Amino acid sequence: MVFMFGWVAPSLLDWVFLIGVGLVGGVGQYCLTQAFRYAEAAAIAPLEHTSMAWALLLGFLIWNDVPEVEVFLGITLVVASGLFILYRER
Repeated sequence: MVFMFGWVAPSLLDWVFLIGVGLVGGVGQYCLTQAFRYAEAAAIAPLEHTSMAWALLLGFLIWNDVPEVEVFLGITLVVASGLFILYRER
């Protein structure tokens, strides 16, 4: 069924994927919350920056998206500041 502005209702397979993404995201968020409960934030926060690397890799592999130079500059800034905070906290 097609609605205005080109929106298409999700098929049954689309709903399965949407529910799967929601469940995996919810479990991941729960695990991250538990990690912050049992460990110091300064030790866990730098590990969250790996999500940028995964986003770049999956974006390239799935959509053939090549990031621009500004993306790498921003990632460098975020990772460097995280490493500095980790160094300062120790």
